[in-house]
Amino acid sequence: MKQLLPLLFCLLVMNSFAPATKEVFQINKDTGSAKLTTSASNDETSQSPITKPLCAKILGIAHLAYYSNNFEKEKQFYGEYLGLNSYPSRFDKNGVEDMIKYRFGNKQSVELFIEKKSDDRRFYHYAVMVDNSEQMRQYLASKGLKVPKDSIKNKSNYFAYDFNNMICEIVDIRKFGPDKKDAQLPGIASHIDCVGFVVPDMEKALKFYVEVLGCKEINRKIEKNILKVMVQLQDSPDKIELIEYQQKDASPDYGFYDYYSILVPSVTNAITQLKNNKLKDGSEINIQKLNVKKGKQIELFDLNGTRILLHEL
Repeated sequence: MKQLLPLLFCLLVMNSFAPATKEVFQINKDTGSAKLTTSASNDETSQSPITKPLCAKILGIAHLAYYSNNFEKEKQFYGEYLGLNSYPSRFDKNGVEDMIKYRFGNKQSVELFIEKKSDDRRFYHYAVMVDNSEQMRQYLASKGLKVPKDSIKNKSNYFAYDFNNMICEIVDIRKFGPDKKDAQLPGIASHIDCVGFVVPDMEKALKFYVEVLGCKEINRKIEKNILKVMVQLQDSPDKIELIEYQQKDASPDYGFYDYYSILVPSVTNAITQLKNNKLKDGSEINIQKLNVKKGKQIELFDLNGTRILLHEL
């Protein structure tokens, strides 16, 4: 034992002079990804490490985007039937109108894109509002998500992807200007409060929404062999319903389960207004009135078959 004491003493002395290390996240400028590394805290020659980024505040649903195989009809539905105002249309390089979006208040909208290829799924992507989009970019990169590799600088929104490869657009709330109460706009709806969509893997989906984005699971149920999990955004009452078919080889009813819901001041008044808001070409819109535990709810489908729920608080 006495022979080992000098060796132990030397090891203790050497360790006392060893540089302290700490774990940091390093952003790869080429890929936009991040990884956890160790760095000497007193190494003056090393590059200053990037500390672990925090998640930006998620302030609600910004917009929803859907493909349309009948663009002009859909414009009639949202403009004439729901009575919503639209932003100026977007045109492609050939001068053909290929996107239009309809306003819900000052910050929300539904975007319609001309269908590029025939598909039974109309849902394109959704977007959430955050208080700092660059902070969110770095945070998502640190979690292994695909995000733009460069700083977005003055751009206020960009695409990111969840673990199911679903497109989630990040929108900086500052692009809307000074915060103010939503103006009363034409139309029957005031706020998009929920979006639902089918996911191929619920475990991966919950990892993204709960573990990464900090959403809170508020409801879970199985109906007709379909698992439905409702989560609430971290700094908003807005919700996302994740829907997974338990039978993996089943063909999803995307028109029904890729849906969204909007708040209306009065369901009774909304029904009256919808009955009066007939399309100019005489097209009929089917409305189903549903009773729910709290208040009332209307179910209808747009002209592409996407389900829309209108409900009171």
